[in-house]
Amino acid sequence: MRFRTSLATALAAGLAMPAQAQKSADTLRVYWRDQINDIDPYYNSLRTGLIVAHHAWDTLIYRDPDGFAMKPLLATSWKWVDDTTLEFALRRGVTFHNGDPFTAADVAYTVGILTDPKSQLSVPSNYAWLAGAEVVDDHTVRLKLKQAFPAALEYVAFVMPIYPKAYRERVGREGYKKEPVGAGPYRINRVDGVSRRRRRDLSNVGFLRAGLGGARACLAHLGDRRLGWHPKFDQQACGDCPGAPEAAAAMQ
Repeated sequence: MRFRTSLATALAAGLAMPAQAQKSADTLRVYWRDQINDIDPYYNSLRTGLIVAHHAWDTLIYRDPDGFAMKPLLATSWKWVDDTTLEFALRRGVTFHNGDPFTAADVAYTVGILTDPKSQLSVPSNYAWLAGAEVVDDHTVRLKLKQAFPAALEYVAFVMPIYPKAYRERVGREGYKKEPVGAGPYRINRVDGVSRRRRRDLSNVGFLRAGLGGARACLAHLGDRRLGWHPKFDQQACGDCPGAPEAAAAMQ
């Protein structure tokens, strides 16, 4: 929603690898330890899949790791109407990566999938507390709970990325997992399967094979504070790589 950066082929995941800046200044290639068989965030149960989901999709709110307070994201505010009704005021002027406007209909559509047993989600227990959603107007939506559930906001923040209703209905489930669209800080350009390369194991995401120019911005995005996840850099392992000292300095 707040940034528009291409993450080309980052989802062709293999063994744990370093991040690498490409020849063009606006492309970053990332190798993951795990294979994400289905990039649709509701159809894989991997932590890697969750990390990717928070980069390519946005949720209504997020939890700030500094103090753990809930902060606005796709929603600007929220309130409990009663013990089983949670109302969100939605951010205006937001578009998905394909240009579709974000409205309450997208939230209701997403919740409809989460509460439909036929959806065959990977982790349906994450949404067992949800009864449905009610559209109040284009920029107001209410989540209906089956019963009082104190952890509702936590689940909304961590495991409820919002689908673009019109696009997903048009391309269908199979088409969506091949060409996904979200509203997150990164756009997925393509999903082209899994590639594996043998290389010395490096700790998580570390070395950027590039000058310092674009490295700091890339690392800032990868260390997404909404997840409390930050890349690590093993300077000893990368000691023989050109530019390793500069990359280590960028991590400070």
